[in-house]
Amino acid sequence: MLEIKDLVVSYGGVPALFGVSINVNDGEVVSVVGSNGAGKSTLLKAISGLMKPEGGEVVLDGKSIHNLKAHEIVKQGIVMVPEGRHLFGQMSIVQNLMMGAYQVTDKKVNADRLEKVYSIFPRIKEREKQLAGTLSGGEQQMVAIARGLMSEPRILMLDEPSLGLAPIMVKEMFRMIKDIKQTGVTILLVEQRLKDALILSDRAYVLQTGKIVMEGKGEEFMNSPEVRQAYLGL
Repeated sequence: MLEIKDLVVSYGGVPALFGVSINVNDGEVVSVVGSNGAGKSTLLKAISGLMKPEGGEVVLDGKSIHNLKAHEIVKQGIVMVPEGRHLFGQMSIVQNLMMGAYQVTDKKVNADRLEKVYSIFPRIKEREKQLAGTLSGGEQQMVAIARGLMSEPRILMLDEPSLGLAPIMVKEMFRMIKDIKQTGVTILLVEQRLKDALILSDRAYVLQTGKIVMEGKGEEFMNSPEVRQAYLGL
C-alpha cells in the first residue's frame, strides 16, 4: 500500500532523515517510535508533502507521490493530524470538522461523514457548537483527529496524539485510535509513549537520529528484554 524507500530529508541543508525505508500495509497500525529529534515528525511531513525529500521515494499503490503537492496527497487518501492540533480556536467544533471535508461539496456526503466521526467521538457531538478554543487539551485532540477523518482517509497519520494530555485522556485516546482501526482505516502513528503505541500496533519501527535501527511486530518488541532495555526504557 504505502512504501517509503530510502528517504533523505534535510532542514536547511542539515540532514534529518538518512535513507529511511518503511512500509505500511492495508488495515495495519504501524508505529514509528523514538526519542525527540529522531526525525519522526519529519518523516510524516515528507509523506504528506509538507517537506520535499532530497532523495528516495514515497510510493502509494505502486505509484510515486513524493512530487505531489500536499493537497494532492490528501486527495490520494493520505491525511496527517499534526502535533499540536492546530485547530481554529474561534470557530465551533462542527466548523473545524467541516474544514476536513473542504474538498467535498455534496451536503449529504458531509452529513454522513459527520455522523460517522460523531459515533467515534460522542463527546464532541454533545458540544458541536462550542468554540474549539474553549475545549480541554484532550477534547481538542479528539476534534483534530475527527477533522482528519472527515476527509475519509485511506491512511491516517497521527503525530504525537497523546502529547500534553492527562493520563486518563491518554488511555481514552488510544482506545479511540483502536476504534478507528476497526473501521478499516490504516494508521501510521508517531508516538513517544512507546509502550502504549506498541501494544496498539501490528508492527513498529524504531527511528534513531534519522535512521531506522529496528523493526518488527509490536508484540515482539514488548516481549524482547533487549529491546525493552535498550530502546523502551522498561
